[in-house]
Amino acid sequence: MTDNTGRIVSGIRWLTFGKFASQMISWIITIAVIRLLDPASYGLMAVSMALIGTLCVLGSLGMEELLLLRRATPVDYQREALTLLLSFNLLLMLFAVTIASPYSAFLNIKPAENVIIVLSLLLPITALTILPSCLLERDFRMREIATIEILALVLSSLTSLLLAYLEKGVWALVSAALVNQTVRSIGLIYVSNAPCKPSLSFKRVLGDYHFAGYVTGNRLTWQLTQTVDDVIIGQQLGESHLGAYKVGKNFAFLPLQKVAGIIHQITFPAITSASEQLRPRMVTSGLSLICLATFPVFFGVAAISEPLVEVLFGERWLTTAPILEALALLMPVKAINNFLGTATSASEAPGRRWSAQGLLLAATIIAVSLATNQQEQIKDTALFLMYAHYIVLPLLLLNYLNVLRIRVQEAVRVLLPPWLSACACFVFIKMAELELQDGISEIMVKTLVFGLLYLLLSGLFNRPALKRLLPLFRTRTE
Repeated sequence: MTDNTGRIVSGIRWLTFGKFASQMISWIITIAVIRLLDPASYGLMAVSMALIGTLCVLGSLGMEELLLLRRATPVDYQREALTLLLSFNLLLMLFAVTIASPYSAFLNIKPAENVIIVLSLLLPITALTILPSCLLERDFRMREIATIEILALVLSSLTSLLLAYLEKGVWALVSAALVNQTVRSIGLIYVSNAPCKPSLSFKRVLGDYHFAGYVTGNRLTWQLTQTVDDVIIGQQLGESHLGAYKVGKNFAFLPLQKVAGIIHQITFPAITSASEQLRPRMVTSGLSLICLATFPVFFGVAAISEPLVEVLFGERWLTTAPILEALALLMPVKAINNFLGTATSASEAPGRRWSAQGLLLAATIIAVSLATNQQEQIKDTALFLMYAHYIVLPLLLLNYLNVLRIRVQEAVRVLLPPWLSACACFVFIKMAELELQDGISEIMVKTLVFGLLYLLLSGLFNRPALKRLLPLFRTRTE
């Protein structure tokens, strides 16, 4: 168990380094791209990826979780999985090409048709990454994964910057997505030595598909919760309004997007390899760390949203600031749901995660529909969405805790201190008169004050969580 714990901690370090380094480079370039492109380009990409992203999730067939659960998979089994994934995703690519025209007509955004046709190439490319990625994650080879992701993100970011500079509009974003997945696919296949020879039989894989079907349903419902608001806003308000909303959403979602990858890549194999007696304690410790990190990060972003948008994106994107503020405040709920959902699936109870995702999907559809029908300003959509997520949070917790054998009182004791501390810091920053003429200085001062105040409150009311952070920064000794 000591060796396994060391591998988990080492994996966290490498993934965190890889995500942080790649995103620092990527977002420096992305900020430049946002300044070069207009909101309509991002809106067009958003409605197109809403369809392609959903098909990518469907095309994964739940194989990631299934391969990670099976600690030892024969080569024949791996060949069957690869062939099934590639065949099914080629069919989905044809489906995407066929449905591109009626989908864009429904949204009344005709240019989306050609974008969807080109982006459909992501389906077979993504399918090729699933098996090698699982093999590396299962063996906790996070160093190789981190290296490949850094390379893919740097190359794709440079591609988008070059094409945006050449005024290619949405095609700068489309090309970046294709380059990213292509580089990842080549790198993962090369490093993992995954089998490439196809198999004409699916007998072994289909025998396990009851569990994989549940996982696919979970992930598909989760994907819909991430994209249904884009579709509704695009159809109701058009691509320009959607573009402003999408940039704010992407910026708010950025830390969670990278943390979510780390959570899944570490949590699933770690919990599946742990004994049933240790799982509740592992989940509680993980939940404590997630809350300690996500609440200050996202509430801090919300507190400095206006000067942040003005400095990074320019004055023409200022309408994105209130959207960023509202969406950043709801992101900790998504982080908690993602972590507990992964832990539940790893405990072989994916049905509970499915019901939780369905609850979030229903809340998202209702909130966004009400906002777009009754309000004229796009920021109200983000506010409605934030309120909906916090309303359903208690229901999400009750849905998961019983399966994970964690008491409600224990979960509340873990959640409340970081949430209340972050709320206090957010209110203080918003009420205090810390506005400066220089936007960069204002961001630095507010961030420093928020961070110091949060550390002080955490030291007073959340010491156990702070102590859990120490192993991540110590050099492991035998």
